[in-house]
Amino acid sequence: MAASPRPDCGLEAGVSHRVVSAYADESFGEDWGVLIKAKPLRRVLQRAVFVLDQNDTVRYVEYCPEVTEQPDFDRALREAAKLV
Repeated sequence: MAASPRPDCGLEAGVSHRVVSAYADESFGEDWGVLIKAKPLRRVLQRAVFVLDQNDTVRYVEYCPEVTEQPDFDRALREAAKLV
């Protein structure tokens, strides 16, 4: 899984994070329960947002029921800000 840091994203909430890509490897999607295996979206990931604490414990998660929907990023940032 490739990591691509975006140090500017989330700074207004006092939160930093890593943005990752699962383009070349299905293991992230399988491990986190977001890999869509059915056609026509096979190998596409369900949209989701995960907030982990400093010990890598999941503290907040939101799964979108449709791939066309976006998670509530503002809520995820608020939840992450509670951890700092």
